[in-house]
Amino acid sequence: MGERVKRIKEIIIEWSPGIDTYLLCLTTVLILPLVPVMAERLWKGTISEQTGLISAAMYSISIGLSSTWKFQFGLGVVLSVLFSILFGISLAGAMSGSAIGGLKFTPVDMSLLCIGCIFSVHALERFIRHVLYRQPLLPG
Repeated sequence: MGERVKRIKEIIIEWSPGIDTYLLCLTTVLILPLVPVMAERLWKGTISEQTGLISAAMYSISIGLSSTWKFQFGLGVVLSVLFSILFGISLAGAMSGSAIGGLKFTPVDMSLLCIGCIFSVHALERFIRHVLYRQPLLPG
């Protein structure tokens, strides 16, 4: 047991410079862009269809463009186009909060699922970049 505790302490000391950068990245790159969605949820108690769809479109493309993983970049572009189209359909009034296709998910559900997936994958990428490889958040 004592050997495990010693190894955990070594890992924490070894990773601590990168953890700082990683937490700053989570705050500025992943959480800060979601403030408008969180504010709407907090003040109105819900997220509108249009807010969810346009947020998913913009979040997908912005995170995809900041990624060094080609897969996440491509996925971000595809999801951004898809949610932009759904946003246009929503503005035309063709969706009206109904489930998409045969699925039981509303457009807001799909938006939040998309944002959650993009967030999770990018958080993993950033952990690898900043904690394991010690890359700085900002060059210089």
